Amino acid sequence: YLSETKLNIRLIDIIDQSKEKELILATNSRQSRAKILLEYHKLTDKFVHKIYRNAKYPGGKYMQLASLFSMKGRSILIFENDEKSFQSAIACGASVDGIINVDGGFDD
Repeated sequence: YLSETKLNIRLIDIIDQSKEKELILATNSRQSRAKILLEYHKLTDKFVHKIYRNAKYPGGKYMQLASLFSMKGRSILIFENDEKSFQSAIACGASVDGIINVDGGFDD
């Protein structure tokens, strides 16, 4: 299935332009699957920290992110394609202006 996965070129360009920034991956994907995809697409070393689906945080990736890092007062860009996750990011302290809808999954 890996050869059938497609990268979002817009996001890859942003990642490549952010070499001086601290990038954190927060995903609802299981760790094993995310690691395989990151390795296949040679993206593993692009992120200084990775947050995966975790049963200890039923609120999702942004609850887990907020417990590890303060989002208030930080310059944060979030790329999201899910309305529920969009709302979760806001509830955890992310600015609406810093959330980018990556594929039309909701109205931003």
